[in-house]
Amino acid sequence: MIREAGKIDRTTVLRSLLIILLIVAAQQTPWPGAPDLQATVPFLAGGVLLFGFLTKQLAVPRFRMPKALACLLLLGGVSALLSPVPWIAIPAFVETALWIMGTVCLISVFLPSSTRVQVVLGIALLALQQVIYACWQLFIAKVEVTGTLGTPNALARFAILSWPLLVAAAVRQRTAWVKVVLAVLIMMTACLVVLSGSRLAVVAFILQAGYVAGRRRPRTMAAGALILSMILLVTAVWGNALRDDDMQRVEAWRLAADLALRNPLTGTGSGTFALYFRMEPPAGAPQMLETPHNLWFRLACETGLLSIPLFVWLILAGWRQLNRLKSESPDDADRAFIPAVRAIILGMLVLSLAEF
Repeated sequence: MIREAGKIDRTTVLRSLLIILLIVAAQQTPWPGAPDLQATVPFLAGGVLLFGFLTKQLAVPRFRMPKALACLLLLGGVSALLSPVPWIAIPAFVETALWIMGTVCLISVFLPSSTRVQVVLGIALLALQQVIYACWQLFIAKVEVTGTLGTPNALARFAILSWPLLVAAAVRQRTAWVKVVLAVLIMMTACLVVLSGSRLAVVAFILQAGYVAGRRRPRTMAAGALILSMILLVTAVWGNALRDDDMQRVEAWRLAADLALRNPLTGTGSGTFALYFRMEPPAGAPQMLETPHNLWFRLACETGLLSIPLFVWLILAGWRQLNRLKSESPDDADRAFIPAVRAIILGMLVLSLAEF
């Protein structure tokens, strides 16, 4: 890995910088006390992308929009236009559509496998930074562990998204000390799941570890992660199955289901759940919820019931594409990273039950 990482040119630097900016931008909030970087990171990424095109360090990508995703965007646009509150739904849809199309564009830029090593190194550095800051919060500041991402859920998402890629990099390595360093970082990243306090993230981690352990050889590292996750599940979740705010989320799901049944064709429009929640809050709701904290309920109530089969189509199409890549690609890197991508899909599906 170190030898390959040394082959860095300006194109690789630009690609690596863009993927790191994208990872940071995908989080809800930056570190506590900092300005709201979520609004500025897309401009920084766009500036780097434009610089790469102007200097011909990056080729203009082919825009590869999956059919299922295109149908979801089309349905979302129609839903926003027909929404009872289009002044809320249309701006929310435009923001979401721009993020999705921008992500598709950036992924198209990152298609060459030659950049994979540098990207994994960037993720490893980000994971190390999250671990160090989380330890500082836990042992020194004695505050809630959020990492530099601002919220515990964002920290859990980062861990679920990153550790399978680190496992793939470790499996592909032949240098013993690099494998040891990556193994330690993988275990520390797994600990972030528990430190975040997200119970579904622990379940997602167990599912991911079980899948990776059953699909990769040698399995020692993944099996160790699975055993660790079982221990963490018992220590973190046992005796804390329900919290005070859980019933509020259940009530929010009921409201979302009711809105979906009342507006089955096009829903209420993107970003409108909060408005209905304010008008019809659950009894004794201690706080306002901007979303139902469930991706499936949010799609159903804001975009219509048709969005659910379209979303399932998107997931299945992506899974089939990975099958084709595995059978057609001669690249060892692809064979190592395909199970990691599948593990990420499985983990995020679990998190979608309480995320949005």
